[in-house]
Amino acid sequence: PEMRPVPGGGLHVVLEDHFANHQGNDLFDSEKVPYRNFRVKKSATLMELMETLSETLNYPVEQLRPWPFNQRTNQTYRPTVIDMEADMNKSVQELAENENPWTIFLETADVENGQKALPHFDKDSDVLLFFKRYDPKSKSISVSWPISLLRRRYIWCWREGMELLSSSKRKNGTSQMADVSS
Repeated sequence: PEMRPVPGGGLHVVLEDHFANHQGNDLFDSEKVPYRNFRVKKSATLMELMETLSETLNYPVEQLRPWPFNQRTNQTYRPTVIDMEADMNKSVQELAENENPWTIFLETADVENGQKALPHFDKDSDVLLFFKRYDPKSKSISVSWPISLLRRRYIWCWREGMELLSSSKRKNGTSQMADVSS
């Protein structure tokens, strides 16, 4: 195979549970997160990368979606979208824009709840949202949202979005959502 797990490799993979209970402005602590590391040939295609991640993590390719991280001017990391259909034959080097190591969030299907594949993501009309929860008792912020409805940490931005937020407020026992944006 073109890629193999190695310590300190050229691809750093962040999984969903790496966001849990992180305190701070960012989604995760880049100094402390236990990355899954892979050495990647520069010429490997996105399809080859997906196949290797599928084999290594025991998920079918259709249950995986990579989100490359971009570092913003305020030194926080945010995921960006890859056009999975148009970019499947592009090299990892091209997609990573020569960044080494290349850090991605690897979204996985919720197989525990019967999800067979990730839904199609339309980069022009869909959005990936991460929710932070403020706990007034401990005065702490965490990315981990303890509501099963939000386990996937994203919602498709249709009218159901507001219904989902209202439902989460009821389940969380709050009447208001705190503004924790920075």
